[in-house]
Amino acid sequence: MLLTMFPGLQSWADAEFLGLSGLGWFPFTLLWVIQVIIVSYGMEMIRRYEAIAGPIILVTFLALAVWMLIRVDFSIAWSPDDALSGWEMWAHIFGGGALWVSIYGTFVLNFSDFTRAAKKRGSIVVGNFWGIPVNMLVFGLVVMNFRSAGIISAVIGFVILPWNLYDSPVVIVYFLGGLGALLAPLFGVVMVDYWVVRRTKVNVPQLYTEAGDGEYFYHRGFNWRAIGAFIPASAISLVFALVPAFSGISEFSWFSGAAIAALIYFVIARRDFTFREVDGEEIAVPTHH
Repeated sequence: MLLTMFPGLQSWADAEFLGLSGLGWFPFTLLWVIQVIIVSYGMEMIRRYEAIAGPIILVTFLALAVWMLIRVDFSIAWSPDDALSGWEMWAHIFGGGALWVSIYGTFVLNFSDFTRAAKKRGSIVVGNFWGIPVNMLVFGLVVMNFRSAGIISAVIGFVILPWNLYDSPVVIVYFLGGLGALLAPLFGVVMVDYWVVRRTKVNVPQLYTEAGDGEYFYHRGFNWRAIGAFIPASAISLVFALVPAFSGISEFSWFSGAAIAALIYFVIARRDFTFREVDGEEIAVPTHH
């Protein structure tokens, strides 16, 4: 858009630094600075910004869609000349789907953390804007507040040069494959623990106690059986995801990690304990959102 309005900026677009054009650095840095300023004013400013930014994003996407249709005279190529077919086509479809699962599959594990106290669906949208700063705040209660945690998160997001993670299909496959290899074993362990070992029986009050004899305190706060399933499953899945010899199945590292961890945990999980189903009504409190 800037080049269309100001053709003289072409020289900026041709120059490149750290994988991004000079012209690309300008909007990226500008948006980054705006977001840092918003975060520095706290949650209320984020809430106000979200109310404005949401509709703007939708309108922008619609405008881009119309612009692209005009550029191609409203002609969409449903069957490109170099389209794949047969097994090669299905391999790419399933591989792409597997990489998608690597991103979103493990969100199922803690989705209740986002929904259990939400008064409405819109509350979850707001929560996505401040989740990372809160995580930083939790791990640095002594020296950080919401503002400093948000700024640190922003700096980390800047220095990792995120566009380089998606500058080629190969990098995308490696990044998402490695991500799935590390997160999927958690899914496998939790699914087996909940559905097979505990038979869906959850003692809700015990989830919120720090007592050393609590049901979920395990050994000094660590479930070593779960860790024992997670580590080897992650290691094997990382090999599948990152070693070129396994490039044919690298997209499916999430599934291999989940399956291996589930199998190991099924074998080593504790069976000498009587699990009880206890609801959380006795500790329930009304939401204040």
